[in-house]
Amino acid sequence: MSAGAEVRGLLVVYTGHGKGKTTAALGMVFRALGRGMRVTVVQFIKGKWKTGERLFAERLCAGFGAPPPPHPPPEGGGGGGGL
Repeated sequence: MSAGAEVRGLLVVYTGHGKGKTTAALGMVFRALGRGMRVTVVQFIKGKWKTGERLFAERLCAGFGAPPPPHPPPEGGGGGGGL
């Protein structure tokens, strides 16, 4: 990337009835990870299901499923004042 180029993220949302959404999302995740990109996955599951994808990821990645760390405060103290 050239100096001064803007770095942008990408948000992809898979919705709809039927199968294939998780497969498509994980395919994109693995391609991005293979290219050294940072990836976050958020999956909404009804109930307390232990999906196969989650069980595999827990074995593969230490800390999988843990909430992300808080964002650091903005430089300069955040400004904006209180409520």
